[in-house]
This record gives sequence, structure tokens and C-alpha cells, in this order.
Amino acid sequence: MSVIIKIIGEEVISGIGSEEYRAAILLETAFKNEFQNKNEINGTILIKPNFKAIGEDPEDIDLVIWMNLENYSYSVFCPHKYFNGEHQKYEIEHNQTKKEVNFKSLLLNIELKSHTNSGITFTANDVMVKYKGKMSSAYDQNTKQKYSLKNFISKSHSSLKDKNIFITNLLWFPSFVGNIGWGQTNLKNIILGHCCPIKKEAKLMAS
Repeated sequence: MSVIIKIIGEEVISGIGSEEYRAAILLETAFKNEFQNKNEINGTILIKPNFKAIGEDPEDIDLVIWMNLENYSYSVFCPHKYFNGEHQKYEIEHNQTKKEVNFKSLLLNIELKSHTNSGITFTANDVMVKYKGKMSSAYDQNTKQKYSLKNFISKSHSSLKDKNIFITNLLWFPSFVGNIGWGQTNLKNIILGHCCPIKKEAKLMAS
């Protein structure tokens, strides 16, 4: 395999492994399946569970993934947007358009949620989860983590201080069954069920 896939860090909690580390193993397997027998693709994928953005608020980030790839593209069907002159607004055609998305370098910030369907509520602009007996915004938490990661990287590497670091934040619900409620939220592009993150990212980039 020409793509090197590596988990950074060791298992914790009596060798059983944290929830984040177990999720990292699932991601490692998904990526290996994706790049199996694709020797024309070169690169590295690093998966870091339980990332600490020291000095930032919040510090804890469930999963950080960095990908640097060569010669990798992914075909994705996405809605075609067009400008309706009569109504003076952009609309989406029902017929989907196939696009080829080329990947080079990606940085993903993933918030892992073990909630089942009953513990998740989708609204137009938020994803709420049950936490300590009340509902809290998983989207707000995920967004804050993205900026913690961005600030941490900028401070840690002086050469990146003034660079525009683009980070994609995703919410991963591995115990969620089906797509019930996803259509009610404008955030469905950042929600993962059992989907491989790189395929979700392809759809997000092409939409």
C-alpha cells in the first residue's frame, strides 16, 4: 500500500482502549479498505485520538486526522446549483451532477458522540445531544474545538502563524441508525454515521 496510515498514541485504560482510540482503529480500517490495491496513490494519513490543544479552550479534541495525498480523486454525485433569474436566487436541480474531487491535504477535527437516536435532536441550525440530564449543542462544541486546533497549530509553528489554516469539523455518531432527522438540519454535510470521513469530505467539497 502506497498510503501510510498511522495512529499516533497508545491505548489507555487497562489495555481496553478509550472510546476515542477504538474509533481511531475503525477509521484506520476504513482508510486501509479505501486505499487497498490503489498503488498509484501516495501519501500519509495520521490519526490522533485524544488530541490536546494545550492552552486553548477547549483543550480536548476527540480525533484529529491529517491527510497528505498524491494522485487521489473521488467521484461524487451532488446537487447542481444554478441562478434562477426570474426569482433572483440560487436554486438546486433535482438531477444530481457527477463531480471529480481531487484531494491533496486535509485536516479534520472530529467530535465523537456515542449517543443513539433517542439522545440526539436535529434542528435547522444545530445538533443537540443529551449531556448530564440536559440537551447541549454538539455543533457549538465541535466548532469551538476547530478554532482551538487552529489557534494551537498557529502558535506551535511560527511559519503558519499568518497562514489560512482550513479545518473541516465533523460530528460522528457511530451508534446512530439511519438518517432520521438529518434532512431537518442545514448541518447534515458535517454529520457522520458509518460513513468513511474522506467520502463525506468529498461530498462536502463538491456541494
